[in-house]
Amino acid sequence: MSILTTETLYITDMKTLIVSGFTEYGSHLVNLSERIVRTLHGKTFAGYRMVSSIFTCEIPKPENNRGNAILHEATRQGASGIVSLGMTSLSPGFWFETRARNLLHQPKYYPNEQNVLVDANRPPDEVLHPDLTPWRFDEVKDEIEGRRLGMMEASQDIGGFCCEHLVYEVLAAQLSLKERDRLPFTFLHLPCCPEAPRNPVEFRRSGKILLSEEGAIQGLEILLQKASL
Repeated sequence: MSILTTETLYITDMKTLIVSGFTEYGSHLVNLSERIVRTLHGKTFAGYRMVSSIFTCEIPKPENNRGNAILHEATRQGASGIVSLGMTSLSPGFWFETRARNLLHQPKYYPNEQNVLVDANRPPDEVLHPDLTPWRFDEVKDEIEGRRLGMMEASQDIGGFCCEHLVYEVLAAQLSLKERDRLPFTFLHLPCCPEAPRNPVEFRRSGKILLSEEGAIQGLEILLQKASL
């Protein structure tokens, strides 16, 4: 994990938010999630001090637990919540991920014929769910779609690769904490940005959605303004 800051900065009258993204993967030239977290890092955004982290699009070794790492950084920064972002060409707009499995099963990027688990110490194929209550899904959906930034949906399939791995590790790590100490956490899947596909015209012809960085940031701003953290 790459943390874009090395200093702990406490601002008493402002809440802190950890926002994470991923590097490019497959044939994509860039990852919209990485562009967003780099743009927002260290800035005041929607009333929060933004602290960014970036993960490579690969499955880490078991000893490099990303869930523990991001929760540790959130504690160090005195964060009020964590928003993790990812990019997928399948997203029609803004996908809230509602579950993560203890199984890596993405056929294109991680065929995983051996049925490798995210965490071999936890039940095989266990499914964990983030608490979306603080994020006020219905209110956010109404405003995002009302402003025509894109469709917003609750997704049941996070993809079985790096994003699933991260969400499962965060949720599993939170289980070891007392309920009052569990930070609000959500994962939002975004479409590709115009700079991501090698052939944007052909990409659009295939019926897939492109979302600008500006549009994605507007959607994220709505999410944070509505959230109760």
